[in-house]
Amino acid sequence: LNYTIDSLNLVLEATQNSKFNTNFLNVAKDVKIQFPEIQSFGYSKFLQSSDFRVADTIYIARVKWDPTILDSLRTQKTEALKAWLIDDSGLKNIEIVTD
Repeated sequence: LNYTIDSLNLVLEATQNSKFNTNFLNVAKDVKIQFPEIQSFGYSKFLQSSDFRVADTIYIARVKWDPTILDSLRTQKTEALKAWLIDDSGLKNIEIVTD
């Protein structure tokens, strides 16, 4: 029974993560269209646990912005990118890491 529950949870998780499970190049192209100041983009699924009993899944997007952009504008663009990724993917647990 536990095996069946775990299997169903994995299937549910896979269907909930639909946008980030699609072709990476399609997602990256969409990001570049929306944010042309981005020089590089990547993302990954990240598992973490604070109580060491349950694993939480978050998504990490790593971004390198054009170095000519001012820091204040870079911060605004990073927040806009996070909002866009959340809206586009339907996921709530996305963190942005910048270089």
